Amino acid sequence: AYIDLFSSAGPSTTPPPRAIDLGSGRGEMIRCLNRQGYEATGVDLNRVAVMACREEGLNAVHADVLSYLQDVEPDSVAVMTSLHLVEHLPHGDLFLLLQAALKTLAPGGLLLLETPNPRNLLVGAGDFYRDFTHIKPLFPDTLRFLLDYFGYTRTEIYFFEDADGGRRRRVPAGEIRFDELNDYLNISRDYA
Repeated sequence: AYIDLFSSAGPSTTPPPRAIDLGSGRGEMIRCLNRQGYEATGVDLNRVAVMACREEGLNAVHADVLSYLQDVEPDSVAVMTSLHLVEHLPHGDLFLLLQAALKTLAPGGLLLLETPNPRNLLVGAGDFYRDFTHIKPLFPDTLRFLLDYFGYTRTEIYFFEDADGGRRRRVPAGEIRFDELNDYLNISRDYA
């Protein structure tokens, strides 16, 4: 669902543009970014996940994302991704993450965040809390406000719908209406 965003964030260059996946887990996004021509590094606290990525030949680092970002050179990262991490952070750490990410992104760089969608009633009313490591749900407009507040210049919110071949298709939030109760049940369980 994100490949077109990655292709527009960094042209093919030598050396390849740098990408970082925060909370990289099993390395799906590292592989995706590498296929798109980035030199991708994954950062995760889970030693087992990092070792599994390394065994596959992926560049993965065992570290706390905030500590890791402190040592990244400013304006040096073309793409930074973080799928299902921000909902695990206390608010103060989330604020620090957004500031550190902005500092490390190159001009025109892309920060991609994906998180559970509390506008979906099933997620917001209960499913979010099944994972006891989730701190608090982040509503799309709240996350957009935080990004704007910390100085990101263009913020887009996307929901998802099913597309051909079992893939997800991004849908800009402005195209989604919440007129009926079913709209809150049928909206995607995640947003970016």
